[in-house]
Amino acid sequence: TMFDVVASNGGTDLAGSVWIPRSEVRAGVLMFPGSGPADRHNDVVFPPIRDRLVARGIAVASFDKRGVGSSGGDWRTVGLDVLASDAVAEMDVLEADGGVPAGRVGLLGHSQGGWVVLEAAADERTAFVVTHSGPGVAVWEQVGHAARMALASTTATASAIDAAAVLLVEGMEVLREGRPWQAFADRVAGPLLAPHTALLERAGFAWPTSSDRRFLRLILGYDPAPALERLHRPVLAVHGAADALVPVDRSVEAFERSVGRRGLLTTIVFPGADHRLRIGDPPRPVPGYPDAIADWILRVTSGKGVHP
Repeated sequence: TMFDVVASNGGTDLAGSVWIPRSEVRAGVLMFPGSGPADRHNDVVFPPIRDRLVARGIAVASFDKRGVGSSGGDWRTVGLDVLASDAVAEMDVLEADGGVPAGRVGLLGHSQGGWVVLEAAADERTAFVVTHSGPGVAVWEQVGHAARMALASTTATASAIDAAAVLLVEGMEVLREGRPWQAFADRVAGPLLAPHTALLERAGFAWPTSSDRRFLRLILGYDPAPALERLHRPVLAVHGAADALVPVDRSVEAFERSVGRRGLLTTIVFPGADHRLRIGDPPRPVPGYPDAIADWILRVTSGKGVHP
């Protein structure tokens, strides 16, 4: 059963849907999408996970991000902390309307949404957290990694890639420090640096619009380390080994240093899978991985512990 709902956070209405199992509701999960103008389906990422969770007795809710679909506000004008408070408000709706047993509602965040749910998990009602291709590193490190991976896929020389990467780092520093953008933009448009700028654009890292820069200024300084340190709920970190956007090894290490040290971490890395946990050509979801998520959620909400 699916029905539409509305969550409200600080006067902003957020439109979403709740999916209820036909059988007994055993747990519930609020799914928070990744970067950009993501809706409640997060493009094609959420439906295959959602279908299996609901089939296994887990109620699911997800919402259009601020300014997307039927939701009010504008995601580009708020930081990850406000998005986290949106997630908490949305989790409240799932708990109230989804018929989920008390103490069994948790969070799942994809990609940038992984940072969001780590922050939202500070709410004591959070029973568990699933990060789905969620970075364990700071925003600036993840962006730099993604840029280098994209640059490496071009035909550019190693020295050209290094020069373009240095330019990207400088641009991020300008944004993080709040320095005037125009002076930097004028300099990189000059004859010496224009080829490096063009290479960044070819790799998909064109200099952002003013609205993009506004959001980047809000999030570039974010580091999930404090959220990971204070997290005292079971955590499942799911990654694809071939993720070109997230530094998987460094993210796993960051989770291990904090949550893992407290015995609360389960990590699954699927060989050959990409950022959306797909394999093959054409890409298709890794067989069985939504069931692996469902197995873990049902285990930790039934009191049987974190590990198999």
